[in-house]
Amino acid sequence: AWADSLTWNVAGNGAWDYATGNWTGGGDAFFADGDDVTFNNTAGGTITISANVAPASTTVSATSGTYTFSGGPITGSGSLTKTGAGYLQLNDANTYTGGTLFTGSSYYNCELDVRNVAALGSGTLTLSGNAGVWFKLPAAGGTFSNPIVVSSGSGTRNITTQSAPLTLTGGLTVNGTGGPALYLNRTNPSQHLIILAA
Repeated sequence: AWADSLTWNVAGNGAWDYATGNWTGGGDAFFADGDDVTFNNTAGGTITISANVAPASTTVSATSGTYTFSGGPITGSGSLTKTGAGYLQLNDANTYTGGTLFTGSSYYNCELDVRNVAALGSGTLTLSGNAGVWFKLPAAGGTFSNPIVVSSGSGTRNITTQSAPLTLTGGLTVNGTGGPALYLNRTNPSQHLIILAA
């Protein structure tokens, strides 16, 4: 079988699995491991992911709305790219190894909402442009072990924790001079911390 480039065609709730025809752009409406998948509906949607889907790449490029991913994991050697002004909420752990690229036009409106410290698999998280990453974790907090790279070029990158402490152990690299701006934020100084640990 050959790999397809598929686009999600459901604005509301829907299953990302092998048996539900929720896709356009390929030889048929069904997902298979190794496909490139894109989510670009302006209304967003709630996506329930079947266990161990392994796309070659996953792109969320909606210009508005919120995509919520639950279930999974997304596995394999593929990557995740988040672009556009819409939101992406990741509720559960994933195991993909190809890294995550997040770039946006405005960090106030473009958000990657991480609800599980293992949501971004095991690859590098690269922040580019205006990118706002929120870690909204349970009260006990957690440790994010992925390497983080802030790419060169203009823009503001935010890493914010809400409701719980967060420890970064994978290393943080900021590339370029004269920009970009990087902010490590906490929403309440008495309760929420971001800790850089070796």
